[in-house]
Amino acid sequence: MSACPDSTKVSPSGGDLLSWIYFHYNRYGFSTPAWNFGKNKNNLGTKEFDYLKWASVKGLNDQTIPWSKIEHPDFPGKTVEVGGIKPFLMSNPPFSYIDTITSNHLDFLVALAEMHSSLKFSDIKITKQADNLFLVEAEITNTGKFPTMPVLAQRSKWVKKVRLDIIPSQKQTIVGGKKVFLYDRIVPGETIKTSWLIKNSGTIQLKIGSPQTGYTTNEVNLN
Repeated sequence: MSACPDSTKVSPSGGDLLSWIYFHYNRYGFSTPAWNFGKNKNNLGTKEFDYLKWASVKGLNDQTIPWSKIEHPDFPGKTVEVGGIKPFLMSNPPFSYIDTITSNHLDFLVALAEMHSSLKFSDIKITKQADNLFLVEAEITNTGKFPTMPVLAQRSKWVKKVRLDIIPSQKQTIVGGKKVFLYDRIVPGETIKTSWLIKNSGTIQLKIGSPQTGYTTNEVNLN
């Protein structure tokens, strides 16, 4: 996010937190620069030039200190000058931009949250097979914009798999299918399907999710 529509892209560098989050911790990591002033199309290859060009276009005054000679104790008998862009101006946005930048970052966080992987029971079908025997078929879809885990996480023991549980009542018994199913990675729009045979009527609970996706539950009455 930037006050400048053509702001420069900021890429992670080796050893930074974002790279560690993805390559070692195997989670998704996102960040935006707090603020930057973009890159001038006809720049001279320095950030200082880019900043001064941007400040000039935006009409920002009093950005520099004139170069002037001083007597420096570490360099006796030599010419020393101080001046240039005022301290911290290149690192901090002008005060008048704060509200806009804050809103941009909030919009980014809200949009990112809306893209989070989300597991929904897209269909649950109950078929009575015989007296007190029910076939339960469930379809679960990832309705988010992100997979439930990164590709690297499929070989990691740190990232929990998606877990699907069926929880019968005390009078019910699972006679077909597993009580717990585990899934490595469910991509956006993908639907997983599974089924169980349940003996005796009553209410069952289906629960699916992981620490990365959150959990979704659905109660189904068999009668």
